[in-house]
Amino acid sequence: FHEREMDRSWELARDGATVGQRVRPLRRAGVYVPGGHGAYPSTLMMAAVPAQVAGVAEICVCAPPGPDGRVSTSLLAVAGLLGLGEVYAVGGAQAIGAMAYGTESIPAVDKIVGPGNDYVTAAKLEVFGPVGVDAPQGPSEVVVIADAGALPERVAYDLMAQAEHLSGASAI
Repeated sequence: FHEREMDRSWELARDGATVGQRVRPLRRAGVYVPGGHGAYPSTLMMAAVPAQVAGVAEICVCAPPGPDGRVSTSLLAVAGLLGLGEVYAVGGAQAIGAMAYGTESIPAVDKIVGPGNDYVTAAKLEVFGPVGVDAPQGPSEVVVIADAGALPERVAYDLMAQAEHLSGASAI
């Protein structure tokens, strides 16, 4: 899917003028995976796989540490399956700042992607310019319209997937 959605480089020469588009991958991307209310390994897959398909050379991952001070094992398992060896136990606005500007242990990235709470969204808006960011994600909602033929379990899964976002999310 992601291979088909990629833009392609192209060039057109006519009457001595050449126009076109060159598509090049970023050198380094940062993926923020929230974790304040649970582990979200699917978020890592949804962000890292398109970057890998696009040819991004380096992908770093930041996720909040759990009570034991470590990133969730399910997130680390997905990172391992994707060949991502750079995972940092740092969350919130601090993670966004670290990826945007770099620290002694986290090199700066060219673009930051991934959802987060209001503080993460505000931090992404603050660092936009020196670093690229994806769209600011905020509270979201889903409405499921089902008739008597719908499978209740599937409707419940759709609603639960939205409700897990907690703050400001609506599942109807």
